[in-house]
Amino acid sequence: MDAMGALIAWLRKTDNVIHVGLTAVFGTLAFRSATQQQQIELLQEEKGALQKQNKTLKSIMWHWKQELFREASVPGSPISLPGLKSIYGEAEVPSSSSPDNGGGTTNSASTAPKFVV
Repeated sequence: MDAMGALIAWLRKTDNVIHVGLTAVFGTLAFRSATQQQQIELLQEEKGALQKQNKTLKSIMWHWKQELFREASVPGSPISLPGLKSIYGEAEVPSSSSPDNGGGTTNSASTAPKFVV
């Protein structure tokens, strides 16, 4: 009972209550900070792995595209090389106006949009 009375007397002092509260808040913030630091490290590791994977996939897709261009340049292929280049948006767009568009002026709405993969 004596210890309980001493604790109550100690807590009645305003400074002691403030110190206990600040210590609890500091402990909570330190724990939260440590948890967030672990999450950041895990996310950085995951980011590195994803960047490596993306680089590998881009390389593979580039090789596939080059293979498609090689196959399209062979006579008798199912798709022509200009057709394949237009699919990938690499075709040359003629800058001259066509005689069918009335007066020889170019209309930006009539040009075919580029499709980029």
